[in-house]
Amino acid sequence: MIYPYLCRDCGLEYDVEKPVAMYDSPEICIKCESNDVQRIYHANYAILGAKSKDAYYDVSLGKVIMNEKDRKETMKIKDVIEIGSETKESLHKHTVVAKQKEKQKQWDDL
Repeated sequence: MIYPYLCRDCGLEYDVEKPVAMYDSPEICIKCESNDVQRIYHANYAILGAKSKDAYYDVSLGKVIMNEKDRKETMKIKDVIEIGSETKESLHKHTVVAKQKEKQKQWDDL
């Protein structure tokens, strides 16, 4: 991920690209090498807790995933299934059965 920083000594604003696991690691100004650097927080990303080493941003789900359980819960809430993990029964349910119910509803409405 890319994190914005501000050096309090020289006023330089710059971005640092680092993995989520290194979110809490201290930074040094790239211009004046000062230790007085502050992370700039924006509303569009979450502040992660101490167990952020396994976290990653899932583009398809649109959020930071903390672990596998969180990923499965988010997928269930958004009513999505992972491609390649579906069974023949679930494919049948999501395609053929849904279409049959829709056609039956149309006939019932007549």
